[in-house]
Amino acid sequence: VLVRPSLIDAGRDDTRLGEHAGLIVSRLFRPLIPKRYQPVPADKIAAALLDSLSGSDGSTVIESDAIQAQ
Repeated sequence: VLVRPSLIDAGRDDTRLGEHAGLIVSRLFRPLIPKRYQPVPADKIAAALLDSLSGSDGSTVIESDAIQAQ
């Protein structure tokens, strides 16, 4: 299973200035940003991975917008 989230919205122990700035900007302009490029919460990524365990036997790619739809 390949999961392709956009920016991951999660707390971190280390500081990543660019990522932090990107999250702030993306939260401000959320209504204008296509679903595919909006930040994805880490818990939704984990849920998508767990849901994929009961899926088909082939390779699967889960895009960012499909993760958000769960």
